[in-house]
Amino acid sequence: MLKKKSLKEYLNDIDVWYTWRDNYKNFVPKFVEEAKRGLDWSEWDNKIFYEFFERSNGQCVSSLRQGYFTSEEKLSIKNNWNELSPILKLIAESVGSAPHDEYNKLKKIIRKYTNQDRRAATNRLIASIQPQFLCTIVNHNNLNTLISYLNAKVLNADLRIKDNWFESSNEVLNFFLKEGEFDDAYDMITYPWQLFEYFNDSNPVENNDMSENKITDEIVNLLKFKKQIILQGPPGTGKTRVAKLLAKELIGGDSSIDLIPETIDEAIIKEKCIQSTEISSARDGVKYSIRGINAIGVEVIATSGNPYTPKYSEIIDMYQTRAWDKEGNLKGGNDSYSAAVAKYIYKIFEKDFKRNFFKQYKLLQFHPSYSYEDFVRGIVSKPNEAGDGIIYEAENKNLAEFAEIALENWKLASKVTNPTDSKVELQNFVLIIDEINRANLSSVLGELIYALEYRGESVESMYAIDGENKLVLPPNLYIIGTMNTADRSVGHIDYAIRRRFAFVDILPKDLSEEEGIIFDTELFNRVSQLFDTNLSSEFEKKEVQLGHSYFIDKSEEGGSMFIRLEYEIKPILLEYVKDGVLIGEGIQKAIQDLKPSM
Repeated sequence: MLKKKSLKEYLNDIDVWYTWRDNYKNFVPKFVEEAKRGLDWSEWDNKIFYEFFERSNGQCVSSLRQGYFTSEEKLSIKNNWNELSPILKLIAESVGSAPHDEYNKLKKIIRKYTNQDRRAATNRLIASIQPQFLCTIVNHNNLNTLISYLNAKVLNADLRIKDNWFESSNEVLNFFLKEGEFDDAYDMITYPWQLFEYFNDSNPVENNDMSENKITDEIVNLLKFKKQIILQGPPGTGKTRVAKLLAKELIGGDSSIDLIPETIDEAIIKEKCIQSTEISSARDGVKYSIRGINAIGVEVIATSGNPYTPKYSEIIDMYQTRAWDKEGNLKGGNDSYSAAVAKYIYKIFEKDFKRNFFKQYKLLQFHPSYSYEDFVRGIVSKPNEAGDGIIYEAENKNLAEFAEIALENWKLASKVTNPTDSKVELQNFVLIIDEINRANLSSVLGELIYALEYRGESVESMYAIDGENKLVLPPNLYIIGTMNTADRSVGHIDYAIRRRFAFVDILPKDLSEEEGIIFDTELFNRVSQLFDTNLSSEFEKKEVQLGHSYFIDKSEEGGSMFIRLEYEIKPILLEYVKDGVLIGEGIQKAIQDLKPSM
């Protein structure tokens, strides 16, 4: 287990970014005073207005590109300054407590005049005008991740991720002031961000150092604390592979799977068929009961009173052909008796498979049409066993079914047993959702948005199974999502979802030192340089740079570096040019001139 240290011990390991702190101390008080005057933007101090509203990189409060306005948005803000100015003045004049209502008003006004929801840019303005209440991590994802780190690593840290960025930011600032023993917020203003960077640098996931023997307790602790994380990064960084490695670490190695047997024999039939057991019909809507077992077969009686003893060979044939699921397999007469017994035995194996031997790791991929009815619960149509049309029933889907298995294990493992009883071992279950942002998560998750945060508590599903609406996500169920940050065709993950996940960057890296692969370092570096020299200011390199997996030579599989460059790397780069990600004179020629070095 990771040994926790005090906040002061961590801060002693950090060299203060004095330039940033000094700029902050210089600009922020002046910004507050300008806001208090309530003047038109044209009457502001030019340097102060430029610093907070027009500068496109490295403002004193935000440091590393935490959100900026486009040229069009800056002009729109100026043209509608009469709406912003009074709110800025009210916030600047507030003392004693943070004016959350005014924060939200300012956010709504700015949103009216921006093409996208510039949350980080807006938070930066508010953090600047309220330095005594808010910290300088203005990106909500980063703030949530820091809170997770603090709770996992720092003594006396028991911070809650609040319903909005303002409350969480205020809580973080107060924690640093108290535990860091600062008298002045200006003196500690760089530390939250610097500690965030410090934890990221020491985190193997953030550094993408995720070989099997290098996964440490830190990322597992983060996942155990948060219960669900999203691995985000540009294409080709191996996010799914990292997710699988984390799953393996949580589960404790590969899980064995006991499959439902393809066939059965007489001994299995005798073992599974218990006297006085009611079984469902295979086709005709009639209910049956097992009355006994003899040397010939299983004695079965229908609810209508007609008895029959299907032979063992008949039951085995019905089981092997899955006759109850196939139209035309049942010829009538006594076929339904033997098929009903076969179906009953199959359902026993299916139940045991799902509940006791189900693989603890499950992977699925989201897509734009994925819905709640695909992921949680939905209505399915089935032929009426009575043969008179279609019936509709609620059915658990991927998540609810998987959660039910994990919940049963959690309940059994939590039971208090006598010393002589054998205790059920608690197992971890891991659901990997590839391309998690390609679906509308709010719609797909529904009421489970609440269940993600409050594990072990039931929520009401819109669909009932056997008269029961309740759903529970147990604490031993972990969710790992992967998200391609370069995919602009998908929607953004809204705040209600984001605050329930910890976000972890999986970034490109040089694999030349990795054993067992051939890596084109020279080509990797040349392509990487394109994102340094020709990247539009609207994008961040870490969101779009091609990942390392594209530069692994796979000649043995038919994928030489020449093939990969011509048919994988260049097409993506040229698509980036079309989308305005890579810009500048000669960029297309620079891409076409790329050559493998091996």
